Amino acid sequence: MKKILFLTRSYPDTLGSATILCMHRVLNCVAASGKYDVHALCVRYPGESSEERVGDVMVHRFHPTLWVRMRDCFQKTRKHNRLARISEVITKTVTTPTYPKTEPLTDRLYIKAARKLQHKYGFDMVVSEHHGLATLLTGCQLMKDFPSVKHVAVFWDPVKGQMATVKLPKSFTDRRINEVEKFAAQYTTLQISTLSMKTYHKEHGDIAADHRIYLDIPSVLKPETEVPTQHLSLLKREGINIVFSGLLSEYYRNALPIIKLLGQTEQASKINMLFFSRGEKEPVEAAAKNFPGTIIYHDYIPLAELHTLYRHADYLLNVSHINANMVPSKIFEYMSYGKPVISTYVTDGDSAEKYVSRYSEGLCIDLKKADEDNVAALNQFLSKEHRPVPFEEVKEEFKENTPEKYLEVIDDVVSHT
Repeated sequence: MKKILFLTRSYPDTLGSATILCMHRVLNCVAASGKYDVHALCVRYPGESSEERVGDVMVHRFHPTLWVRMRDCFQKTRKHNRLARISEVITKTVTTPTYPKTEPLTDRLYIKAARKLQHKYGFDMVVSEHHGLATLLTGCQLMKDFPSVKHVAVFWDPVKGQMATVKLPKSFTDRRINEVEKFAAQYTTLQISTLSMKTYHKEHGDIAADHRIYLDIPSVLKPETEVPTQHLSLLKREGINIVFSGLLSEYYRNALPIIKLLGQTEQASKINMLFFSRGEKEPVEAAAKNFPGTIIYHDYIPLAELHTLYRHADYLLNVSHINANMVPSKIFEYMSYGKPVISTYVTDGDSAEKYVSRYSEGLCIDLKKADEDNVAALNQFLSKEHRPVPFEEVKEEFKENTPEKYLEVIDDVVSHT
């Protein structure tokens, strides 16, 4: 049986990251196929063991630097939101000379742990993700050190999306990012990018064009069984319950425009908006004071409980990223539950708009349009009768958005020895 090592930030996910969750869906699908001996290497957080079997996956963990452990723990707790933001700024500032690497010491520890496992198990393939550079660079280094190992790199986000806290010369950032892309192109058997990046690569060039393919986000999954959760009490029986989950930022993913628009609708006084986020809560809570209905900002909750809320919500909300190429995986989760979806966008060619517009119960709000036009569209959408969309219908429409597509690719790469 062939052996595959997945490189991810945490497993099972403890960070509430959408990109990590995408990797886990692929990992779990590959493991469940029974075709491979699947291992995962990830960071060890407090309370986790250095090695354990989780279902069909053998999980190995290593200790990152103390600073990284502290920073990630801050990000996991709402009461530490400010500390998390401060630690992120400090990290990016201190590591400016190593841009775009923000965790150079952890990168070295990751590579060291991967080498040790390779000597012990002799993996045939390593699958990395671009969630930060540590996992990607570790996969590249492993292939460089062990040429017989095949390396499949999954880019949920483009490398060029790395942002520096300190303003750096464009010539410097471009050169450094090009160095990373060149290294990755040399030491990957196959690169997988999201479909939203295809146009970008066509316009700007692609150093790995000869071994890159494009797949959709693997987030169309059969809805999970409902679990008990006290958070159902946040829903109003006689209200219009609109649920959002994900990070918020006044600059990157701003919820204030849609809050303003919903506040002007005929149904505004009945609207109950629930934001499950670890983003910037202050602007949302300030907007809640003048909102005709109700707005509640809540920290992340366990994913199974969140999915139960999806089942009982009236509408699900997506606030698109300012970067049109960023595909929010949550929209596929939303649609998997057959609920009406409201999605905002600010950039022409927005990746989320391309998908939600294909969904029979979706409404896309172009924030560049006049407020009165968007309010009219929301009035009509909120007042119409919506039908629950069967999962099989969603799966058929978005059949490229399943983990099985990634399994097919991995099978193909393994078979070409």
